[in-house]
Amino acid sequence: MPGRIWAHVMAQLSNTPSSTTSATSCKPAGSGQATYYIPPKTGLIASLPQSWIPYAELMRLDKPTGTYYLFFPCAFSTLLAAPIASASPLQTLGTMGLFLTGALIMRGAGCTINDLWDRNLDPHVERTKFRPIARKAISPRKAVVFTGLQLLAGLGILLHFPTQCLWYGIPSMLLVTTYPLAKRITYYPQAVLGLTFSWGAIMGFPALGVDLLSNREALEAAGALYSSCAAWTILYDMIYAHMDIKDDVAAGIKSIALRHEHNTKTVLATLAAIQVALLAAAGASVGAGPIFFIGSCGSAILSLGTMIWRVQLKNVQNCWWWFKNGCLFTGGGITFVRLPRPGFQLPSVLYARLLSSETRSAIDKAIASSPVVLFMKGTPETPQCGFSRASIQILGLQGVDPKKFVAFNVLEDSELRQGIKEYSDWPTIPQLYLDKEFVGGCDILMSMHQNGELAKLLEEKGVLVAAD
Repeated sequence: MPGRIWAHVMAQLSNTPSSTTSATSCKPAGSGQATYYIPPKTGLIASLPQSWIPYAELMRLDKPTGTYYLFFPCAFSTLLAAPIASASPLQTLGTMGLFLTGALIMRGAGCTINDLWDRNLDPHVERTKFRPIARKAISPRKAVVFTGLQLLAGLGILLHFPTQCLWYGIPSMLLVTTYPLAKRITYYPQAVLGLTFSWGAIMGFPALGVDLLSNREALEAAGALYSSCAAWTILYDMIYAHMDIKDDVAAGIKSIALRHEHNTKTVLATLAAIQVALLAAAGASVGAGPIFFIGSCGSAILSLGTMIWRVQLKNVQNCWWWFKNGCLFTGGGITFVRLPRPGFQLPSVLYARLLSSETRSAIDKAIASSPVVLFMKGTPETPQCGFSRASIQILGLQGVDPKKFVAFNVLEDSELRQGIKEYSDWPTIPQLYLDKEFVGGCDILMSMHQNGELAKLLEEKGVLVAAD
């Protein structure tokens, strides 16, 4: 039934002129000879009903590179957030799958909005003159209706995430709708595009239940990752803009490629350095180890350096090749290193920095200082994250004797915050120890509290308040 409804809607939208089914003469302004639109003969779009083809082209289904560029920041943030959220491989991959679907839909909506704004500019640019609205295969009114359908579909995907994602996701729509205006007023519309396409670098954290407002290290990681992805977006779109540089001059369209036409590679190299530095900062914020810095950051350095060195900015086809494949080289390299691999576990030392003997000794003393030791964010009186607050509440409900309990605030010591994760080989805070033995984090405590195991363990250890 949903398929029939969608087909009915598409049929109502489509009153497709002959330009979608046969070669059609078009005369762009300023051209003295006829040129022709040729419908696709191969690929996914060619197999669709003829009336659907203009809408598929409007979504750029035949050019998925933009979808990948929108998806990768989502993937980066999900993989960085997974250890903080203690997410399973299946949960992590499922979340990434939802993001990929959302990226496909929202990239299509963004392209439709862009083409609506540019409907009077696109006919003057060689690369865009046969886009569906520009060649009048789709009217602006139908494009607006189609945009609404895509946004509703995107909202449907967003509603599959935790509720807080809704509040993080909605503001991005302001950027989606205003980006096409930027090219009319500034030579740096790519900066606005960077802010738009990089929004997913924030979304992975709330998607896995990590509250950015109460988790400082997650907030720091999200901020650094968002800025890194914005720099990456500006970098690749600067190469993309070089394909249209001559037509942009004629049409009066502004771009960073025009502004820096004579020092483009210097700008690209600077953006690459900024991107990798901020990516490393994001990893450091969540305590990533050598495998991240060598694998993810190293692959980014290699792929970006090769692209900047080899791209031929005066060659349209070469710019397109690097734009299309550079996405997979850089984004794929960063993602692949962090992907969870069920059934295969690399040595933990590859994921963690080496714990110094001084820090290990300090943690040994802290754990031995009391029968019940909790490493948390904040203090028992003023917890600084929801997980720490829940752990304190659980211990209070169990009746732990305050005289046999001590808490250490990891926010006061960055070395302790990272060190305790490596010491226990547990990626999140808080962490509970009983008689020098590691018990677990908040999720473990919650489970043990609910099934009665925690009460039994605390009673065996003799750390409860004595009954009257």
